[in-house]
Amino acid sequence: MKAVADRKAGRSVYLPTPRLALAIAIGAGTLALAPVAGKPLVLLNAVWMTAVVLLAAYELALLHRSERLDVERDASEVMSLAEPADICIRLHNPNATPLFAAVKDSPPEELFASHAGRSALALPGLSAELVYNVRPAKRGEYTFGPVSIRMSSQIGLICRQWAQPAAQSVRVLPNVTTTREHALLARENRLNLMGVHLSRLRGTGLEFNSLRDWMPGDGMRNVEWKATARRRKLIAREYEFERSQNIILTLDLGRTMARQVIEGPKMIPMTKADYAINTSVLLAWVATQARDQVGLAAFGQEMQTLVPPGKGPGCFDRIMQALTPLEAGAEEPNYRAVFLRLAYTVRRRSLFIVMTDLIDPVSSESLLQDLHYLTARHLILVVAISDYELKDILQKRPETERELYRQTVAASVMADRRRALAEFEARGILTLDVAPAEATVATLNKYLQIKREGRI
Repeated sequence: MKAVADRKAGRSVYLPTPRLALAIAIGAGTLALAPVAGKPLVLLNAVWMTAVVLLAAYELALLHRSERLDVERDASEVMSLAEPADICIRLHNPNATPLFAAVKDSPPEELFASHAGRSALALPGLSAELVYNVRPAKRGEYTFGPVSIRMSSQIGLICRQWAQPAAQSVRVLPNVTTTREHALLARENRLNLMGVHLSRLRGTGLEFNSLRDWMPGDGMRNVEWKATARRRKLIAREYEFERSQNIILTLDLGRTMARQVIEGPKMIPMTKADYAINTSVLLAWVATQARDQVGLAAFGQEMQTLVPPGKGPGCFDRIMQALTPLEAGAEEPNYRAVFLRLAYTVRRRSLFIVMTDLIDPVSSESLLQDLHYLTARHLILVVAISDYELKDILQKRPETERELYRQTVAASVMADRRRALAEFEARGILTLDVAPAEATVATLNKYLQIKREGRI
């Protein structure tokens, strides 16, 4: 999307440049030496200052007569959370004189631009491009401000400055980059580069599909012994996934999911809820590609959004629209009310992928007790997004009393977490304990494993 700034809008001001200040400083310095050097230096100083004034006056007149530069901003209408995006500022010089331009854009704070200012030489009748990078740090819809331009000639003593309105709206969505990456690698049969286990893409549903070479992880029950005897190597039966199974993405947006973490190479502050939402995007995309029916439930103290299970691109679009405005809050989640409603609403056996955290023994116990409303009919996978800092604390040797105390607390929290996970498993609830940056691929692999084992 392009935003064209009206070059006639905004009031111009004319300002001295550092080069003019330097020229005046040189003249003042030589004048200070006049009592020592005598009359020749005074005359030289007079010539110097006269030349500076005349050149500044000429440049002022030149800039006043010149038309403003045409400015155009090119930015994508849709961006992905924490993924870099290029913003291009194009300048066109309609004048017959080369002009230098320093440009500073006004991106929204939420887009996290490290440096939005650039400089370029705009030749007569030609265009120049200035590119800077943003990395969205928050989902939502945001608007760019004006583009500030400082224009000067090759003399560089005076500049003309103005701000051209160039309002432009962009939407920051959950991270959809992983869906494009998954689609590309799937076409090239290289999903292992993404961390997806290729052997888990083979189904053991009800419908026989074909024979293929046996691979580690297939298990001996999939061996086709007659074909193995004929070919004198292990041959496995391949089955298609059972289609149209129900997958309900269930997002906890309570207090523990509002915590911000900075992990991985992107180094953008994101909440655990942001990671859960990004995970939900890829899961929804892959599940709809597998012809499963996908629904969404997001809740805090009450149900915030509920998308009934559906299939196909339309379902994925509805889930994307529902995920975009979601934010974690400071309240405790009301598990009982939410799970009772889901148990009443979703009657067909489904896989509920509950994305939450288990940092608190009280909330973990509450979640465990209230999940029983769903476990009688449905299969539950609890994805616990962990605090990666705890493992780092435990791995470091404490050198101070404060560090020893922090390590003791971290060990206690980790022990509570392990007990909670063990209790979930004992109740027949599947669990996955992952660091935020690993949540997307790990959860996808777990989903594919559950499909492979025919557990839904």
